[in-house]
Amino acid sequence: MSDAVLSFPLYHGTSSLFIKSIQETGLGASNPVEQLGAREFFRTLYPIAQIYFPSDYEVAVTGDLLFQPSSVYLSPVELVAVRYALNNKYGSEFISKTLELYQKLNELKLSISELQDAPLLSLYLENPRPILITIKNSPVDLLRDDRGGEPFNIIMRTKLLLEHENLDETIKSMILEQLVFQFIAPLSPEHLLMQEIRCLRYDPVMPEYELIPIS
Repeated sequence: MSDAVLSFPLYHGTSSLFIKSIQETGLGASNPVEQLGAREFFRTLYPIAQIYFPSDYEVAVTGDLLFQPSSVYLSPVELVAVRYALNNKYGSEFISKTLELYQKLNELKLSISELQDAPLLSLYLENPRPILITIKNSPVDLLRDDRGGEPFNIIMRTKLLLEHENLDETIKSMILEQLVFQFIAPLSPEHLLMQEIRCLRYDPVMPEYELIPIS
């Protein structure tokens, strides 16, 4: 195993729902989508949602997410992770969209008896806080690109962009925001800095925020 680590930080957006687990076992050690039966929950909702919301874009998007693997994705851009945390209340895009769909159906006073005892509903009435995780000295051996390939090309592209002094900052940020890393194994807590995101002005793309340390 190599001792090589990244020279730049990576960022991950999540929810306060998972702070305790991450502090105890690390980032990526547990999979809430699987643990809470989120896929089965959505499969029950989906045919009902198609009846009541046949042309709803969010229903289609969540259906696409159903078939994507549950991985821990990271960005070299802090803002990308902040946006993710602010736009996904429950820390996971799939879980957040699934519970938003459940709420829409619930507002129609529909009773879905087979979901009454679903583990995922333990999150429904929670009011979680958005969390930013900064990962420094990420072990290169544990990294992959967004398609699961070896990370060396994406590492070099990120480094070149970060070190490029003559490139327009707006263009640099736009390119960096497209670069996505993932971990293939849990990352131990000592690599992680967790901060609460306090939103000062919400905007889905360019929010104003401050970061509050978490002890």
